[in-house]
Amino acid sequence: MHPKEAKLALAQEIVERYHGKEGALKAKEEFNKIFAKKNIPEDIEYYVMKKGEMKLSDILVESAMVSSKNEAKRFIEQGGVKIDSQKTEEDFVVKFEKEFVLQIGKRKFKRVVYRR
Repeated sequence: MHPKEAKLALAQEIVERYHGKEGALKAKEEFNKIFAKKNIPEDIEYYVMKKGEMKLSDILVESAMVSSKNEAKRFIEQGGVKIDSQKTEEDFVVKFEKEFVLQIGKRKFKRVVYRR
């Protein structure tokens, strides 16, 4: 058995024990959707922009996706930030035109909206 298959089987058994068979199947599907197929998760937290335009690094800090502006800039420069699945390597001013999904790395997602 491949180590990855063993990890998935163990994870399913543990989740099944605490959340039942149906919960384990849902968790497995969500895991495969996000990590194997690289899709966006179903339930993403919302972040409401306070202004119609903000620098990308400011959005990352204010939405609590990163703890500092330096960390935000590092993620951006290293290509770890995606806007609607498009990688960006520049800290530019984001002008809000429509709702978008912001992603850092493989696991952090926020749906960004703007309310006047």
